[in-house]
Amino acid sequence: MKNIYFLLIALLGLLNFSYSQPTEGQTVMVHFFKVDKDKMENYETVMKDYYQKRAQSWIDNGCQYYWELRRVKPSSSDFSRAFNYIALDVFPMGKKNRNNCGDFDSGLSEGMDKIMMEIVGDKNRVYNTRLSYVDGYSNKGKPSKNALFQFFRVFQMGKFNNRLKDDVIPMYKKHSNRPWMHGMQREPIPGGDGVNEWNYLITYSSDSKKQNGVNPKMWNNLQKKWGNGGEIREMRNNLETTLITYAASK
Repeated sequence: MKNIYFLLIALLGLLNFSYSQPTEGQTVMVHFFKVDKDKMENYETVMKDYYQKRAQSWIDNGCQYYWELRRVKPSSSDFSRAFNYIALDVFPMGKKNRNNCGDFDSGLSEGMDKIMMEIVGDKNRVYNTRLSYVDGYSNKGKPSKNALFQFFRVFQMGKFNNRLKDDVIPMYKKHSNRPWMHGMQREPIPGGDGVNEWNYLITYSSDSKKQNGVNPKMWNNLQKKWGNGGEIREMRNNLETTLITYAASK
């Protein structure tokens, strides 16, 4: 049975897509999953070679803008040990979910489709949350394999957003070795989110072949204009991630 399953997966093939750059105001859903260690290999294979095509069909039908799945590298923090995968859904402007998005034809039998979806669903959904895209850039044709996810508690949201859009993103886009960088503000949690809960996500990747041109003088000028960054925000968690698969607008 296992050999038949992997043969069918191989026949599905692989596709290449261009990386998408969201615009301010688009809704982003972030999902945190926990998959048993002994099931991770099968889970990733199915997500890459089966579920990715389902996600691409959402995008091709105009229900979604971008989707990706990343594996989280475990660290010493309780936050990183609570889950081992992060998935991102980016929806078209004005939409907060996919709603009904038509049928997906995998080309497999009904029985094999059922097996694939059972593997996809064999995980613990730790939680998900909605964010609003603020600003960022993509200087690369596809998302990088390795990326950092930084979770902040922002105390002065308006100031932080303006600082990001006016100076931080332009500085990194022009001078850094980051091929892409994105900032997203978490939407308010019903009932309140507490003083310790993160409310902002910054994601970026670094290209080790390119020298980082962001220097202390630039940061000093940034601080003179906007004040001490520690008074505006505080980092709560920092996660290293590895790209498993993605789907994007062509």
